[in-house]
Amino acid sequence: MTVLQRLVQYQQANLDAPLYYRIRNVPWVLDIVSNGRADLRPWNRRGPVPVMRRSGTRPMPFLAVDTAEYILGVGGHTERTKAFWDQMFAWAVSPNTHPAVAALLLLVHDAEVHGSTAPEPRDRIAIRVAGYFLHQLDEAVTEWARIIEARKGAGTGMCSVCGQQQRLAASLPNAIATPVSNTRQQPLLTVPLRAQTDGLPLCLECGDRASAAIDQLANDPGHHYGDTYVFSPVPATHTRIGNLLQLLHQPAPGT
Repeated sequence: MTVLQRLVQYQQANLDAPLYYRIRNVPWVLDIVSNGRADLRPWNRRGPVPVMRRSGTRPMPFLAVDTAEYILGVGGHTERTKAFWDQMFAWAVSPNTHPAVAALLLLVHDAEVHGSTAPEPRDRIAIRVAGYFLHQLDEAVTEWARIIEARKGAGTGMCSVCGQQQRLAASLPNAIATPVSNTRQQPLLTVPLRAQTDGLPLCLECGDRASAAIDQLANDPGHHYGDTYVFSPVPATHTRIGNLLQLLHQPAPGT
C-alpha cells in the first residue's frame, strides 16, 4: 500500500468532515434576523467549513463561510465581496439550492449589519438564516464539490490511488496547514501530492482526502516528535517510529 493510499484510508476512518471541508475556527456568525437587519455576533467555535487553496490575485470565494473582506467588504476589497455574493446568487439558482439561500438573498438586500465590534478583514464569518448555518446544508456540500471540480479539476482518467475512473485534479484543492503552536517545526516526510508531479494521476477526491489526513496529522501533538511532525497514520509515540526518529536526530558518525 502506498503512502497516499494509507493517508486516504486514514482520512476515511478518522475524519468525518465532508470533502473539501476542513475543521477551522469561526470567530463570527452573521445572523440574518429580518428584512433590513443582520446581526454580527461573536461565535468562536470550531467546525467543518468549506475551504480551498487560493492563489494569484483573482478573487476565489468560499461558499457561505468566508473572511470579513469577502462577505462584508472589510478592508475595501470590493472585487472580493462582489465575487462572494455573485457566487451566492449562482447557488440560489442552481439545482443544488435551498430555500434558506433564497431567503438570505432577499433579506440581506440593503441590510444594515449590527455588531458591537468590527471583525478583522481575515476573520472567518459563517452565515445563519432562520437557524440554518448555510454551509452545513447538504445542498452546500454538493454545490461546493461542484465548484471545486470546476476550479481545480482536469480531465477524467484512472486515479493512481483508488484505481477508479474519476475526475482528475489539475492541482490539489487544498493546501496543508502547518502547526501554528511551534513555528520551528519542519516536515520529516513530504509526499508528492500535486496531481501533475511526474505525471502522477490523482483524482480530486483522493487528493483532498490525503491532504486532509496530513492536515490533521500535522496538527496533532500525538504525531509530533520534538520539533518535527510526522506525516504517518502511526503515532510518533509508537516504539518503531520513536526509535527511527531518535536515529534520525543522532549526529552522523565522526561529527
